[in-house]
Amino acid sequence: MNKYIPTPIEDKSNQNNQGFACNPGGSIFDTGSLGYISLYFTRPFVGQVTIPPTVILSVYGTRKTGSYSGIPLTQISMSGSVTVPQSCEINTGKAINIDFEDIAANHFKTAGQMPKDFSPHVVNMTVACTNISAGVKIALSFQGMADTNDSTALATTNRDIAVRIENITGVKIPVISGLLPVNFNYPSQTGDTTMKIYPINTTGNLPSGGGFTATATIQAEIE
Repeated sequence: MNKYIPTPIEDKSNQNNQGFACNPGGSIFDTGSLGYISLYFTRPFVGQVTIPPTVILSVYGTRKTGSYSGIPLTQISMSGSVTVPQSCEINTGKAINIDFEDIAANHFKTAGQMPKDFSPHVVNMTVACTNISAGVKIALSFQGMADTNDSTALATTNRDIAVRIENITGVKIPVISGLLPVNFNYPSQTGDTTMKIYPINTTGNLPSGGGFTATATIQAEIE
């Protein structure tokens, strides 16, 4: 026949009428020995998809259409994995530094609250990604040390003070477990998001004087 036949097929002759002597245990024949595979994914996925060993073609020998042994002459199977390399860069890879400037210690009066007369800092961030299919969600997570008195806030070097992260509407974004949604444009593969960030008193005690710092790593989460 010398041509490709799309599968699945049934009762398709190779149009070879030449006779062959029986050769038990033989394994040399051409039918089904050459082909190609096209993969089509019906929905988007992220990361890696594993293809388990799957029989895609069985070749039988017969002299009468419809009458076959239960044992094929050969079977063609495939297995493997398909990986879509994906990556996102936040703020073009630049560090995000936030300076709360000078705050009087006696302004931290109430546990869970920001200092008196303090306004949260609004931080806009950009995200640029590759190979993100339509429908795939992008969000940002914050990896850092949670405060011992308020596990949703980021610990600082001052045991009475932590840092609170919120989305633009004021919803708390817990450290480690929280996600900050990204407004993503699939054609351009870029997005943006905004967070509000401010210090809070976590103990109700008057904090000791002096500066304080906190550090967190921002990661892009692909769902």
